[in-house]
Amino acid sequence: MAKRDVFLVAPTGAGKSLCFQAPSILTGNLTLVVSPLLSLMQDQVMSLRALGIGAAMLSSNDSREEQTRIRKAMSKLTAAKSSSDTGELRLLYLTPERLAKSKLVMNLLEKIYASGRLGLIAIDEAHCISQWGHDFRQDYERLAALRIQFPKTPILALTATA
Repeated sequence: MAKRDVFLVAPTGAGKSLCFQAPSILTGNLTLVVSPLLSLMQDQVMSLRALGIGAAMLSSNDSREEQTRIRKAMSKLTAAKSSSDTGELRLLYLTPERLAKSKLVMNLLEKIYASGRLGLIAIDEAHCISQWGHDFRQDYERLAALRIQFPKTPILALTATA
């Protein structure tokens, strides 16, 4: 909420997800959540939707119709005149691979940022950034570019593994 970058190491079940979910709900801006775990993203999206919170995930498993619906919701953020007009989408979950390989999604995120609606970038399972760890995924290295592309958007990196 203080618009500063944060690196959070906390045990599983300690509420790390609330650290990025609450700001998006309170500010009305989009939180981009980068996570390597499709099943975790699906669980979080389903739980948030059950509470009436606009959440979506983009993955290669999605139908074309679902991808189009989510991109339209992202576009709606750029046209909003105030945070109360931003529509339903508050949290967007992506894998690092999807973020790295989708120019269309990145273009929409740049427009959302330019309109002042990209409130937070959360990098879940941040230990995957380390190429020395057992979970290393190369597209996590490319996430450093987010700091350059979105310099005024705070980044929250979360992990249960130090």
